[in-house]
Amino acid sequence: MANLSLQKSVKHFLEKVTCNPVLENSWLSSGQLLEELAAQNIAGNIGKRTPDCERSDVMQHAEDERRHAREIAAMRTIPKFQDSEEIALEARFRRITSSFILGYFGNPVLQDAKNKYSAYVHGAMTIEQFPFQVYTQYLELSRIPAVKEKLPAVIQDEHNHLRLGRRLQKELPKEERLSLRALHELEKEMT
Repeated sequence: MANLSLQKSVKHFLEKVTCNPVLENSWLSSGQLLEELAAQNIAGNIGKRTPDCERSDVMQHAEDERRHAREIAAMRTIPKFQDSEEIALEARFRRITSSFILGYFGNPVLQDAKNKYSAYVHGAMTIEQFPFQVYTQYLELSRIPAVKEKLPAVIQDEHNHLRLGRRLQKELPKEERLSLRALHELEKEMT
């Protein structure tokens, strides 16, 4: 039930965002930042405990997120705001996004992971739900041609990242597995 309420709230928010070019371009700017921060966090979790056979998939995941940031930036119809109120609105959207991502990856559940690789695996399984679900709803509402053209491939990548996370989690030793329920609850609380 709570998930349905969250979906309704997200849809209502996105309906408002897509009716105003300044709001929508601020939203896209925050999406760009979301992807950039995700890439940084993923790359930062590559370490000694990352299995050699999985290293290229994890690095590809980080590169996908970097590419998403560039693609989302290119979807903007207003590449750079000039008005001080518009600049302030964009900055506010970006602060909220930054707070969400940094708060999520800094949460105690992931911080208690035995190693950075385990934190990455669990993060990939949970945090990727956010862009997958939100971008899917956003795609339905946006009228920007570049969004309609380019966002489906980003959504497909996010789906693939979720599958990657699930596959890697199954391969983790039991003692390195974290509570997915706790991570999902945390993610819901933060949105």
